[in-house]
Order: sequence, then C-alpha cells, then structure tokens
Amino acid sequence: MEKMINFVEGGSNMDRKQPISVIMTSDVSTVNVDQDISDVRKILEANPFHHIPVVTDRKIVGLISSSDMNKLTFALSYSNEPLDDETLNKRFTIKEIMQKDVYTINDKETTLRAAEMFCGGCFHSLLVVDKEDNLVGIVTSTDMVMLLLEQYNIKIDWNNSVNHN
Repeated sequence: MEKMINFVEGGSNMDRKQPISVIMTSDVSTVNVDQDISDVRKILEANPFHHIPVVTDRKIVGLISSSDMNKLTFALSYSNEPLDDETLNKRFTIKEIMQKDVYTINDKETTLRAAEMFCGGCFHSLLVVDKEDNLVGIVTSTDMVMLLLEQYNIKIDWNNSVNHN
C-alpha cells in the first residue's frame, strides 16, 4: 500500500538566496572505509534517508546510496550464495562500492546555487563542507523540493494528519 502525502497550507516565504546551511541536515550518519558493508545496509534499513557519506575523520572519501546497495542485493540474488550480512561482507567492501566522485557544496553557498548544481547533474545529494573541506551536512533533492514548496506556502505533512495551528 502506497503512503499518501497530504499538503497542508502554511509555511513561510523564504529567501531563495539563503545559506545552504539553513536546509541541510547536519546530523549526518557516516561510515569509514574499514567498516563492513553490512553496516551501511543496517543504517539505511533503520533510517529514512538514502545516502551515507564515507569519511576518514571528517574528510569525504566517497558516498554510498541505497541504489548502490540495491545493486549488490540484485547481484547476489543471481548467485548461489545466501542474501545475508556475512555474504555481503565477504563479497564486497565499502571502498569497492562507494562512489568516489562526489558533489560538494560549501556551507556558505546559497540554496539557489544548490538548485543550479542539482539541475546540472544526475545526482540526488550534495555533501556540505566547511572551508577546510570537512563534512558538515548533506542536502538532497528532496530538501530542495521541500524548499520550493515552502516558497508557495505549502508544507508536507509526512504523517498524513492535518496540523491545525
């Protein structure tokens, strides 16, 4: 059964040139290259997001998406091996699976710049970095759509209930 999204009147008219830091998620789940690939699977399964940065300290070395993980599951489904964490960890590593060429945006850039970057590429997340190139957040294409809806004074109620203020 598909979950319906209700649109609720309200919200605020935001400045299109606001800093990206206003809409980014700053509490970002990350992994490092030495972790098991099953750790990525567990994080994605337990959370509503689709992208996990791979870091060494706070420096970005790659990105793994739920699509990347789905490809692994698909590949294993055509083998004679079981679809379990032990098999995942034996067959694949984070370093092998992660996307090494990632898109970043400085935390002082604007939401308008992020929108331009999304329009120019086939990706769904921007990793937000500070002036030392440390990971400080993530912005997704969904965040940008939410910002657009706010421009029209529309809020999405993800729980399917109307918020009466």
